[in-house]
Amino acid sequence: MVPVRNKTIEQESKEIFNYFQNNKIEIYKMFENQFQVLYQRSQTLLSLAGIVITVTGFSGKIIAQTSFLSRIFIVVGLFFVLLAGMLAIWGIIRIRFISQWFEEDTQSFIFYLLKNRNRKAQYFLLSLVSLIIGFSLYVISISMMLLLT
Repeated sequence: MVPVRNKTIEQESKEIFNYFQNNKIEIYKMFENQFQVLYQRSQTLLSLAGIVITVTGFSGKIIAQTSFLSRIFIVVGLFFVLLAGMLAIWGIIRIRFISQWFEEDTQSFIFYLLKNRNRKAQYFLLSLVSLIIGFSLYVISISMMLLLT
């Protein structure tokens, strides 16, 4: 079975409701697992960003001395790496407990959790793209240093 990527929140909400037969405990567990995946991946992203920033502290000056273009690449790359970390912290890791979304109506409960999950997933994607851009520019600046010295 191939997942349908263009489902609306309403469609997904109804499917979850029907699948779990209105069992809020199982629905809660499913969302808890999904949020946990987002948190773990954002932690990995933050760790990678931290490594780049730390390495730059040790060797950034040497890399930047290679050329003006190398300086531009390393500075812009670091900006994107920092942006990736900020997006992850603000959009994903910022604490909002699932219990804060409790509703009497199970459909509403599912709907709000889906909205929150999708919002966090969008922040993760933005953060990931930013990190990839930052890493790429950073690697280009290091490559320039290795080629030009």
